[in-house]
Amino acid sequence: MSDVERTLPTRRGVLQGALGSAIGGAIGFGLGAGAVAASAPQAAPPTAPPTAPPAGPPAAAAQPQRVPASGRYQAGIHLPAVPQRFGRVAVVDTELARADWLAALGARILDLTERIEPSELLPDGPGDLTISVGIGPRLVAAIDPSLPGAAELPRFAGDDDIDPTHLGGDVMLSAHSSDPTVLAAVLADLTALLPGARPRWEQLIFRGTGEGTKARNPLGFMDGIVVPRGDAELKKSV
Repeated sequence: MSDVERTLPTRRGVLQGALGSAIGGAIGFGLGAGAVAASAPQAAPPTAPPTAPPAGPPAAAAQPQRVPASGRYQAGIHLPAVPQRFGRVAVVDTELARADWLAALGARILDLTERIEPSELLPDGPGDLTISVGIGPRLVAAIDPSLPGAAELPRFAGDDDIDPTHLGGDVMLSAHSSDPTVLAAVLADLTALLPGARPRWEQLIFRGTGEGTKARNPLGFMDGIVVPRGDAELKKSV
């Protein structure tokens, strides 16, 4: 390993330095004791047979609350307050020749997430579906090289061992919902709007059960997620 590679930060080190995470574990044991009193057996009084409840259709599951897609910040950044359990992320390359696709993408996202009626793509309605869009540095630089995000990320130690198709990209589409069955179809629908889209990678993601923003991670520990709250924190961090 060269002296240059020794001095390069790792991606994990950068993330650990920028984001604080708290991991806690708790194990509880419960003990119960039962006592039996000795007595002569007695005949139980006769009881009427239990009455079965009237049959009826099963109660419909409560639909998750819709998340507004319009506003100052993208849905999926600070809303919903409790993240959905499932998500799917896709990164693609696209053409620079057309500039109208971003507006078409936004209009389609509004159509998918704010339409109350069920559709062929979302047969049970949008639920708590959120879709966030990330723009890569190549597209940002084509708009204005002075904008934040127009520069490529610096080189990190270990990057040579990563498949080049797993680095970079022009557009990231991140869809999240309590219903994982709609995510692949939603991303395919949106990707079709990108001119000359060439997929780089796609990944289904999930979070464990928990309470509020805390959930159990795949290692078995409870992880807490801290996101900006209020106008001041959002303006500073987002």
